[in-house]
Amino acid sequence: MKSSKGGAWERDVAKFLTNWLTGQKKEYYFWRSPGSGSVATITQSNTQICGDIIAIKEEGNLLCDRVSIECKNGYPKTLVENHLKYNKSDQLREFWIQANKQGTDSGKQPFLIYKKKGHKVPWVCVTDKFKNIFNDALIDRRFIHLKYNSLPEMYMFAMDEFFQDIKPQMIKERLCIKSK
Repeated sequence: MKSSKGGAWERDVAKFLTNWLTGQKKEYYFWRSPGSGSVATITQSNTQICGDIIAIKEEGNLLCDRVSIECKNGYPKTLVENHLKYNKSDQLREFWIQANKQGTDSGKQPFLIYKKKGHKVPWVCVTDKFKNIFNDALIDRRFIHLKYNSLPEMYMFAMDEFFQDIKPQMIKERLCIKSK
C-alpha cells in the first residue's frame, strides 16, 4: 500500500506537469493513476494505464502517450554512492528496474521522478536513448550518469532544469507513440 506521503508526492508531480504543459496552476491535466500503477499490473493488456501519473485531459496525452512516469519520494537510505559499491540494497537501482519494466511493457520511455527525503531538489531520471534524442536541449545541464548491467543507462537531471529545457512541443515532435 502506498503511503500518504507517496500520494502527496504524486499529486505534486501531477500539478508540476500541468504547469509545465499549460503554464497554469489549476484545471489539472495530469493526476495520480488509479491505484498508483497497481492497475497496470492487473490490466497488462491496457498499456495506456502505466506508472504513477496519467493524463486526465486530452492535452496531457502529449506526454503520457509517450512516457511512463514512476514517482518515488522519501527513502532516506537511498544513496547514489550505493551504485559504486554494487550494494545488494541499491534502492535507486530497484526504482530504475520498476520504471523501465513499466516503460518497456507499455512501449513508452520510462521516467523516474525521485525526491530523496530531506533534499529539496527532485530528479528526473531518463534513459540514454531519451538523453540522446534531446541532447541538444540538455547539453548545458549537469547530470549524474549511472550505468547498470542489463539496464538502460540512467541520466539524472534536476527536475526544474530538465523541464525548463524539454518543452511539450519537443516531446510531441521527437518521441514516437507506440501504435495502439
